[in-house]
Amino acid sequence: MSTLSVNIIKKKSGTEIQIQDSLIITGNLSVTGTTQATGTFDAGTTNPSHTTRLNYDGNLYATNFYGTSKKEFKTGIKAFKEKALDIIKSTKIVKFFYKYDSEKVLKIGFIADDTHEYLSGTNHDMFDMQNAIGLLIKAVQELSEKIEVLEKK
Repeated sequence: MSTLSVNIIKKKSGTEIQIQDSLIITGNLSVTGTTQATGTFDAGTTNPSHTTRLNYDGNLYATNFYGTSKKEFKTGIKAFKEKALDIIKSTKIVKFFYKYDSEKVLKIGFIADDTHEYLSGTNHDMFDMQNAIGLLIKAVQELSEKIEVLEKK
């Protein structure tokens, strides 16, 4: 085991702790304020799997987000036979502001409580981006089929 280099810097805005090596925390970590990380951030385990969860409240900026879609991480794979266009057409789109957004940035979306579980989860309490993208792609396929039939007439 090596020695951990820790610098504690007192500033007018608060105390800053800088760690020059690895920090492993077993248990809970609560951070209030700005958090900056350089390098890799693995949550949940020192050997991350694709089931690791990071719960975050606020604005999260990144160059890109990648969802796992490889067959090796899935079971029960079957063709989706439902009408995606019907699900999308039944989704009421609203504009709104988040209560705790001090900048009051206008958002456009749906209310999970009132939306099909494919888009809002089984508890109707979230926005499932992977399902939304899958449904949108399927809806475009359905529309393409309709266009092809009309073009043949």
